[in-house]
Amino acid sequence: ISNAVKRQANWTCYRCRTCLNQPSRMKYLATHHLNGMKYDNSAINLVPLCIRCHAEEPNHSHIKALPEYREFIKLMGGS
Repeated sequence: ISNAVKRQANWTCYRCRTCLNQPSRMKYLATHHLNGMKYDNSAINLVPLCIRCHAEEPNHSHIKALPEYREFIKLMGGS
């Protein structure tokens, strides 16, 4: 389901519109549950977010401690 969501969005972040469709950058795109319910995989509840935007979601700040987050910020810029 997650890969289908990302493919449908052409590997582009729903929030900031950063395109991550290069194989080396696809790992920086996550599928986010808008309502916070991980079991709700309905199409209207799932959006692709880059790791930076995902880390800004409520209760997701722990993502900023991941090595992938630091790699992304170094590669793409941001706070």
